[in-house]
Amino acid sequence: MKRRILVISLVLLLAVSLVAISCAPQKEVEQPAESLYEKYVAGLPEGSFPVPPECFEQAMQEGKLSIYEWAEYFPDEIYEDFSEEFG
Repeated sequence: MKRRILVISLVLLLAVSLVAISCAPQKEVEQPAESLYEKYVAGLPEGSFPVPPECFEQAMQEGKLSIYEWAEYFPDEIYEDFSEEFG
């Protein structure tokens, strides 16, 4: 009787373990830059020219492009006499 209970409990433990393992979230695999480039090219409208792959790879390596901070790239000399010159 004890042996039967032990076998049943081991089978149930194995079944619960298999269910838990199969329901665990899968780790996402990072896509290589090549597939990102292909996805980018596929998303372009027909007749558009894509960025060359070398430039795309460079942009992916450098990371972020701050297009909203464009004023920070101009030297301060531009702003010094702006009001006097342009009103």
